[in-house]
Amino acid sequence: MNFGILIVQGLVNTFGPTVMAAFAAGVKVDSIAYMPVQDFGNAFSTFVAQNKGAGKINRVKEGVRSSTKIIIIFCVIVSSLIFIFSKDIMYIFINKSEIEVISLGVEYLSVVSLGTRVILAYILASTWLSERGIWCDIPIGWALADIIGIVYYQKKINL
Repeated sequence: MNFGILIVQGLVNTFGPTVMAAFAAGVKVDSIAYMPVQDFGNAFSTFVAQNKGAGKINRVKEGVRSSTKIIIIFCVIVSSLIFIFSKDIMYIFINKSEIEVISLGVEYLSVVSLGTRVILAYILASTWLSERGIWCDIPIGWALADIIGIVYYQKKINL
């Protein structure tokens, strides 16, 4: 994730200091919000490994369903809070007098994996969306990564 952000930062830099500042603040919020999701993933992989090792495949299937529900609920709640309070959250990282930076940062957070996000960022930024294409690549990249993960686990569980 951090390597992808670094590569996207090069693209962001071409849009000037205002977009750079907004992106930097947005990425901080994005990273903070993403940390618990990473921990869910770590806990889930341990759960799967232990139960698969014990031959409890049905428990793995049940865990996939439960974990998916928990993660979706968590992500909806966090995304909603960030969407609702995006301007206030930006004030944590950006001075209130930086109106344009805050506006762009709020936009980033409002439409808020590695390879997919980087490629999407460059493709979408070269369209009429301009820097907004970078903001849009994040939810698209997360959704694609989630879909691929769900399909992968479904195939593994059904083996």
